[in-house]
Amino acid sequence: MTVHEGKPTGSESPDPESRVLLRVRGLHTRFLTTRGPVYAVNGVSFSLQRGESLALVGESGCGKSATVLSLLGLLPARSASVTAQEVSFGQRDLLSVDEQVMQRIRGAEIGMIFQDPRGSLNPVLTVGRQLTESLEVHMGLGSGQARTSAIELLRSVGVPDPEARLDDYPHQFSGGMCQRVMIAMALGCTPSLLIADEPTTALDVTIQAQIVKLIAAHRAEHDMAMIWISHDLSVVAQIADRVAVMYAGLIVEYAPAREIFGSPRHPYTRGLLASVPTLEDPKADSLSAIPGQPPDMSKQPVGCAFSDRCSHAFERCRTEAPALSPVGPDAYVACWWDAEADRSREAV
Repeated sequence: MTVHEGKPTGSESPDPESRVLLRVRGLHTRFLTTRGPVYAVNGVSFSLQRGESLALVGESGCGKSATVLSLLGLLPARSASVTAQEVSFGQRDLLSVDEQVMQRIRGAEIGMIFQDPRGSLNPVLTVGRQLTESLEVHMGLGSGQARTSAIELLRSVGVPDPEARLDDYPHQFSGGMCQRVMIAMALGCTPSLLIADEPTTALDVTIQAQIVKLIAAHRAEHDMAMIWISHDLSVVAQIADRVAVMYAGLIVEYAPAREIFGSPRHPYTRGLLASVPTLEDPKADSLSAIPGQPPDMSKQPVGCAFSDRCSHAFERCRTEAPALSPVGPDAYVACWWDAEADRSREAV
């Protein structure tokens, strides 16, 4: 996995370059409004190998969804401007292929679970037709085969009585059931990359665990890479190999998941983890919170975008933006404060 300007940082694979599926360098996304541009994504770089799972985490509005929608060409051309040094999927440049090619890539090679499942399903088509159409177009199945596969897909994601529910319309499903349908559609064509935007938010804990297990098994069986967007850090800890923490349209920390959860370096990452409720301290009567508000993205920040909310900020933080820099094997952080030095002082 590479994060900082595409520079290699090592991998368990003897030939990591041969397994790179997705490479992104210098991705910028602007939303054009009547009040001026909104700087949603501000130079994101990473790469993803086949079979690898990357989680994007951060507060709402930090650029997670905008990043993946930019890669898939799903932002409206009139109101969004997307530029990058490189966005390659296999041997193809996703920003230069025409819409016809992009439509073949979406669904067949890149599956997407959207954040708003009910709004993403066509209200005038049955759930069955929406599932079978994708299987017929991308997998070349006949109508009978596609219907049989659609029933099995619904059964696999926990939809009861799938034979009957196949002929229902989206409005006849609950929000959680619509989410399961979206997951079935995303996995149906066995894509080489799955992008999941808050895929388990609308599900209860039991079904959530089943879906996570299902996706993990599908990933292992098909060597499927995955980008998992979530606010739920407990799920991220279960499913991600690596984590990219985003703030103000930037990746501020990237590391293997075990390091993010065991030894976070960026103050923002530490704040996110501290705000998660645990059962370890039964006497705690309140949750830790990150003070202040995220920055106004209609203005490009001077210095570190997190400096106004950071208890460790000093003068350099307010005048000079830190670059995402290596701090260990396959680990990067964009911060002037040295978390490791601070831990050493605390241990003395």
